[in-house]
Amino acid sequence: MIPVIPLAVAGVLAVVAFAMASKDEKPAALPPGPLPPGPLAEPASAGGATAPAPAGDPKPTGPTPAGAQPATAASAPAGALPAGTAINTGDKGVVHADDAFDQAVAGALARKDVAALEALALQAEKMGLLSVARSIRDEIGRIKNAAPPPTPPLPDKLPLTNKLATYVVQTGDTGEKIAEKFVGAKNRWPELVTVNLTLKDPKYGLKIYAGQRINLPASWPTGIPVLPPTVTLPKLPAAPPALNTYTVIAGDTGEKVALKFTGSKSRWPELVTVNPTLKSAQYGIALYTGHKINLPASWPAAAQFSQAAPLPVLDLGAPAPVPPPMPVAPPPVAMPVAESDARAAAREITAYLTSIGGLAGRYKESKPTVTAFQNRMGGTAVPADGKYGRGSATAVMVNGLVPVAPYYWPTTNTAKAKSDFLTLVRNYAAADPQRKAAWDKLIADTIKS
Repeated sequence: MIPVIPLAVAGVLAVVAFAMASKDEKPAALPPGPLPPGPLAEPASAGGATAPAPAGDPKPTGPTPAGAQPATAASAPAGALPAGTAINTGDKGVVHADDAFDQAVAGALARKDVAALEALALQAEKMGLLSVARSIRDEIGRIKNAAPPPTPPLPDKLPLTNKLATYVVQTGDTGEKIAEKFVGAKNRWPELVTVNLTLKDPKYGLKIYAGQRINLPASWPTGIPVLPPTVTLPKLPAAPPALNTYTVIAGDTGEKVALKFTGSKSRWPELVTVNPTLKSAQYGIALYTGHKINLPASWPAAAQFSQAAPLPVLDLGAPAPVPPPMPVAPPPVAMPVAESDARAAAREITAYLTSIGGLAGRYKESKPTVTAFQNRMGGTAVPADGKYGRGSATAVMVNGLVPVAPYYWPTTNTAKAKSDFLTLVRNYAAADPQRKAAWDKLIADTIKS
């Protein structure tokens, strides 16, 4: 028995079947990757819609088979993009490339202008022409991968050139003497002018000077060696002779030191000339126990005169009296020398600055603390401004210590101030070889400060 389907139900089934068939006729998507060169035609719109043909095109219209592309009016040359090219992105209102854009692409391809093509590809992407952008980038890759033009072969033999020999003019040379040296004939000196035209002189014929390199004619022999110009190095000033030094002991003054070495108290100002930093308005020269000072070069290296009382003159004719036995007594205990407050302040400020890192501790110092130390060291070279500069460092050296490199320098004539300070430091270092490492570090830090 065959079932009878109502007419209404049959109509519904027919509509569903037609919709399924329309769905199956959608065009196949373009494969990923570069498109072949040539015209870039877009696939038919979804649903097998009819592609409109240009005016006068006799090609038939109608549904496009699945996966097929509509034909264009004419084929474009390889690499060019036809007018009206568009990509079907599935959106409505897709922007199409115009003739100006196509002409710009074609011109950039003809010039092989990679930068222009990159810009056009970005523009195509912004317009939604994704396949056009991909095709332009394929052309960019083809241009970059193209083989470089062949290098023309070099000739088998390069043309020979007559390279002129040269000669360095010696003291006393003239054109005639040079000609006689090389060819044995003074009268051939005009040949030198022909290869040294810039040296032609209406008065001397050939104007040359010692140390100058000149050309020789190609016909002249080159048996005389070409000597480099003589270089005279400047004579460096001789280093001043190292000064003798003396370590100050308790009770020393400038007059006493001069008396020890020269036998004359009045020669103490000579000590100031070789120890300028020790000059004192109050004492003439400021000395303290344990400090090593320079001695003038004209003074002997060791003390020549003693301050001890003269020994009694014995009568050699009479027998010498037997001295009474000396009582055994303990050796005298050396009493410590009291340290001045200025020296104590110099020692304390050096320890304080070292504790915060030395030169690396700049900007960490407490200006009130530095000011207190400066007031205790005193002197016009130590302004109590809380800034540890060359004046404070000099005061530390005057008190017999190796200071920390200055933190602050004057804003004007800075280079001269630093140079003068380094000269002073080197004088102290020369007189104190026992602390050479400390002085060397001070010099290095001062240069960096």
